[in-house]
Amino acid sequence: MQSTLKGRAYKHIREKLLTGAMPPGSRVSEMDLAREIGMSRTPVREALVVLESEGLLQHQPGEGVTVMRLSRRDLQEAFEVRELLECGAVALAATRLTEAELASLDQILRQYEKLAREIRDSGSLDAESPVTLQMTVLDMAFHMNVISGTKNRRLIKMVGDIHVLTRTLGRWASLPSVPALRRLALIIRGHRRILRSLKQRESAAAQHWMREHVTVSRDYHLAAFDWEERQALAAAHERREQSFPKSIMQLLDQMESGQLDPHDP
Repeated sequence: MQSTLKGRAYKHIREKLLTGAMPPGSRVSEMDLAREIGMSRTPVREALVVLESEGLLQHQPGEGVTVMRLSRRDLQEAFEVRELLECGAVALAATRLTEAELASLDQILRQYEKLAREIRDSGSLDAESPVTLQMTVLDMAFHMNVISGTKNRRLIKMVGDIHVLTRTLGRWASLPSVPALRRLALIIRGHRRILRSLKQRESAAAQHWMREHVTVSRDYHLAAFDWEERQALAAAHERREQSFPKSIMQLLDQMESGQLDPHDP
């Protein structure tokens, strides 16, 4: 996208989506964004239209523009697209990445490992902390630098869009059965294997490790999605149970106060 006001607004909003500053389901305010970026509402509105066409935002009657929520099927399909695109791209990148670009990938991975050690030493992982957000940026930077190595502009844009989709709408997934440090270790291991294959110019190996890396990520996010759905259902069930009257007198009190409609089934 050209470096115009609309382009500036587009990049700014995508960044907010990526970092979780605009979570799924949240309302998007043209006025607030325009004030935040320092421009009129027109380019912001144009950028929102583009993001809506990319499936990141949606227009809800009566609510305006909101950040899209992914269904389980959406999430699974997005990862299927990632696997198809990134496995083909990494094989191509193995033949096209320059030594300087490989060194840059190595530096990104070292920075990620350093932050993982900081988290290990601190004993906590907060999804909203600057360290966690920085790791999210580094993780995506690793993937996008690999794709950039293909020197294929259309492929770079397509992979970038699908990464934004899975990361923005999938947010920082949490799965209690998989400790945070274990999750970070799996990401680091995947990146190391991919980078080693790229340095050796082994396209088939790079493709193999990228497929495994994306598959592990997909399985984790789908499991996290299912766990969060179960938690939401359990919470809704608990709220319903708490609303049940505990006695005949409580039932009569609710009816008299208007909290309960006697004609409701």
